[in-house]
Amino acid sequence: MPAIVGALHQPNGLALLIGVYITSSAVGMIIFGKLSDHFSKRIILLVTLAIFITGSILAGLSPNLPELIAFRAVQGLGSGGFLPVGLAVIAVILPPAARAKLTGAVTSLIGIAIVVGPEIGAFMVDTTSWRWGFFVNIPFGIGSLVLVWFLLSPLRPILLGKFDYLGSILLASWVSLVTFPLIEIAYSGWSLKDPLTIIFFASGLILLTFFLLVEMRVAEEPVIPLRMFKHKTIVSDSILSFFRGGVLFSASTFVAIFVTEVLLGTANVLRNVMYVSLFLWLYGQYSEGFYCQSCPIGSFSL
Repeated sequence: MPAIVGALHQPNGLALLIGVYITSSAVGMIIFGKLSDHFSKRIILLVTLAIFITGSILAGLSPNLPELIAFRAVQGLGSGGFLPVGLAVIAVILPPAARAKLTGAVTSLIGIAIVVGPEIGAFMVDTTSWRWGFFVNIPFGIGSLVLVWFLLSPLRPILLGKFDYLGSILLASWVSLVTFPLIEIAYSGWSLKDPLTIIFFASGLILLTFFLLVEMRVAEEPVIPLRMFKHKTIVSDSILSFFRGGVLFSASTFVAIFVTEVLLGTANVLRNVMYVSLFLWLYGQYSEGFYCQSCPIGSFSL
């Protein structure tokens, strides 16, 4: 990422380039996860792959930073659908005994990507161009499209109600409006008293209020069913996932930038740092898959 913003002569755009991808991925997880309940999971998985491939192509062809940020948002939206829809497919086609093991194995690949991804990216930037960091996704995406098209059955939807389009638009809007000033405060010198900061936060809070009203009173099948949060298990798991996501994204993005740009570490130093997180991540994921069946879920989480 530092090489990209350097090549485009926009060094101050690094945080926004990363933040927009993470934000759109988070929104994509919720929206596509819900869409897979209303429509064929196979179709939704194909759509997310197509969006990701399109975003990768357009990002690789971007002539300037604003276009790259926009297409990174498209890429993130598509990639956000991979994990929830893929895990939903596993939940549908496999019995409970095999479900946890395969889920642990699938999510452990994220840890491998944390280590392997920066090394492959650094190699391509050094030997070719930063654009190939996006183009390299194309053959893998097309291969995944072919496999899903020919090997996965349609998987009929489990919900027949109308999809919550209004709630989805409001969700994407208020999350974006709240996230953008936070990034600018941290990296571009904005303050909490700046008029733009106040406008963004106020607009985001207004849309959040409308979003909650739509989810509680208007939507037939809300994109986020708020009634779920009456259950202590869901509340505790959501809080745990919030902090776990913060640690994961920090480790996968900002640690690599800190080691190479601030500490001026070599590729070997970065590799050693990331290997530690990879080992702990893999151990945790495989342990979850194999042992959570034999102990209470609350005790295992603790």
